[in-house]
Amino acid sequence: LAQALCIIVFTACTLGTSVPLLQLLKPTAMKGIAAMSCFTVVAADLPVHCLRHQIEGNWKFFMSKESYVRPDCGHQHPDVMDGQPDVDALRQTHEGQLLVTLQSPKHAKTADGHEGDWTMVYDEGFEVNVKGINMFAFSFYTLNEGRNQSHCHRTQVGWYRQVERGTWGCYYGEKQVDSGESLLAVTSELVAKDKAWSKDYDSTMEEQEHARVVAAINSKQNSWTARTYDRFNGKSLREVNDMAGIKRSFLPGDIREYKEKRENSLLQITFPMQQRNRSNRRLKRAQMPKSLDWSNKDGVDFVGETMDQGSCGSCFAVSTTNMLSARHRIKTNNSKFEGWSIQFPLFCSEYNQ
Repeated sequence: LAQALCIIVFTACTLGTSVPLLQLLKPTAMKGIAAMSCFTVVAADLPVHCLRHQIEGNWKFFMSKESYVRPDCGHQHPDVMDGQPDVDALRQTHEGQLLVTLQSPKHAKTADGHEGDWTMVYDEGFEVNVKGINMFAFSFYTLNEGRNQSHCHRTQVGWYRQVERGTWGCYYGEKQVDSGESLLAVTSELVAKDKAWSKDYDSTMEEQEHARVVAAINSKQNSWTARTYDRFNGKSLREVNDMAGIKRSFLPGDIREYKEKRENSLLQITFPMQQRNRSNRRLKRAQMPKSLDWSNKDGVDFVGETMDQGSCGSCFAVSTTNMLSARHRIKTNNSKFEGWSIQFPLFCSEYNQ
């Protein structure tokens, strides 16, 4: 059943169907969705690190021909970091161009005066909505002998959608860079090579050392309980830290440039409507319980056991799916509900890494 559902997921996503996938499945298949784990574990985190102020500016987007079938634009399912499609091929064969200026905090404007908005997607890509077109692409990066370098003035091959016409296409973006502007945000893989580590950083840690660290953590708090993991035994601190993914580091020049251009975020801006609605929010807040513990609601634990992700880096899928599962248990008053599948959304789209 799990493999059959995965095939349905791949087929539905490849065809770009607008029908919610769950409507294609009979109710008896829902139990399979809740717990299925298909094929292989998906890792996450692209080796790219671009900040908002590096994306702001004038962009030229090279657009492919539109189609009523959503293309994968050369990406794999799920996508892989060292197998990105060729941007130069799209640049040479594009059929249209779109000039857009991206301004802080979220304003987008085309060369012919159409206005819209844009937003960062973590530090890995950005989305633009303007002139009836919805666009998303990851920022460009290169890999060379284990080192990764971010090129924030370019994008990988991305996807666009003409909202009203319901058509799809691929695109690639280049920022029109001013002289002297910093283009590269170098990740910690490059920085770490020059940092002097102690000799203990490459010394292996055995079970006794892990047990000592765990005991120290548990002695300082009681809100959760740390424990040892056998798979870390015999590994050095360097090997363990490498399993944590990419460290998002600022270079000194990046920090200075960011502070000079920094403005209040949307969460820091007070709008007139917010002022008018404050009294309503206070009333709603007074009607809400002072606290709600999902692990002890009316004496019942609706959260369940903490998941060990292992080598799977898709923390966004794990945290979101587990949160929805807990809310579903509370809503249905069923603490035994097994939980929604984490693999299900991961395999549905080539957007995932």
